[in-house]
Amino acid sequence: VRKRPMSRKEKVKGDVDVVEINENELILHEPKVKVDMTRYVESHAFAFDDAFNEKSENVDIYDETCKPLVSAVFEGAKATCFAYGQTGSGKTYTMMGSSEAPGVIPLAVEALCAGRGDDGEAPAGRRAVRVVADGWLDLLVPALRAPPGRLRPAQGHAAAALRRGCCAAAASP
Repeated sequence: VRKRPMSRKEKVKGDVDVVEINENELILHEPKVKVDMTRYVESHAFAFDDAFNEKSENVDIYDETCKPLVSAVFEGAKATCFAYGQTGSGKTYTMMGSSEAPGVIPLAVEALCAGRGDDGEAPAGRRAVRVVADGWLDLLVPALRAPPGRLRPAQGHAAAALRRGCCAAAASP
């Protein structure tokens, strides 16, 4: 779990920060009002394998969550890393990042490409897909970005139509 900082818009509106990260625990402070109109805060704690506060950097998230997956891929494992959350929760920033702070996907692609074997070949095929609602976009092969594919479970595995990306394709804009 990653807590994003409050946006400028939220601060201007006077919204209250109700989420606290304490080690690997997320604490939600829920403002409530009793029947007699007395205000109080009810707190709920949720434990996670990893919890990152709003000061955490993308590289911290990568190092703790995705880097072990990349290492496992080189040992023959299959791995998936995904972000889930409501609109505006920071998924795209965490996964894609910016030029100054690359996200989990660029860091993972860089590590996969740097891990070529002695024969110059990468030991694993790579696919990077962005799934949105019932569609997908191939992030490594720009030609497959439009139109997006559709996920139709009743008709089979749509991701099978994706091509394996190469480091040159991943590095190009």
